[in-house]
Amino acid sequence: MKVELIAACGINCGICSMYLSYLNGLRQAKGRIRHCEGCNIVGGKCTRCKTGNINKIEFCYQCEYFPCDMLKRLEKRYKNSYARQESPIDNLKYIKKHGMKKFLAKERKEWKCNKCGDVICVHNGKCYYCEKVIHWKKG
Repeated sequence: MKVELIAACGINCGICSMYLSYLNGLRQAKGRIRHCEGCNIVGGKCTRCKTGNINKIEFCYQCEYFPCDMLKRLEKRYKNSYARQESPIDNLKYIKKHGMKKFLAKERKEWKCNKCGDVICVHNGKCYYCEKVIHWKKG
């Protein structure tokens, strides 16, 4: 878990299937490597921000529109569509209250594979290193 992998929206790119596939050199069905190095590493700023404040802030919680409609849609998708419910808005509130160092420590503990110690993916519950799959209960 690295600071550079925490996107402005509160998503931890280090637990994303695209990033973990890239990190582990995994290929899609058509033979291409799924490529994502994390939002902050690739572009430096959010490409979806519609508030006009993205160049003035580091994280969305610093914006006067927090939480904006885009962030609310992202929140809904992460709470309803993936193997484990994750809240970008709660992540941002935690970072604001406790700081990045404590947030990263919490993330390391929460997303650690209990078989090999690598990272569990938020999207599918899979450890891309040892291939263990975690089945979280929704709700």
